[in-house]
Amino acid sequence: MIDRGTYFLAPTAADVRTHFPDAAGIEAAGCGSIVCLPARHDGVTLATLNLWHASGHYDAATAERALPLVSLLVPACR
Repeated sequence: MIDRGTYFLAPTAADVRTHFPDAAGIEAAGCGSIVCLPARHDGVTLATLNLWHASGHYDAATAERALPLVSLLVPACR
């Protein structure tokens, strides 16, 4: 995700358990859907915006719509 400049999506609690070693803590916080979005400038990822919500909340369409908005964070990261 950081090198490619694309988002990472774990849309369900099962996906979170697959990709995050601390999934038990994430689920304990009431979260089971994660999307991570890179804030990039000149081809370099400066930061990531990581959004958590209930299982099933995020999907690929949501991540695609949110990805361009992350560029608004670039000035704060520079």
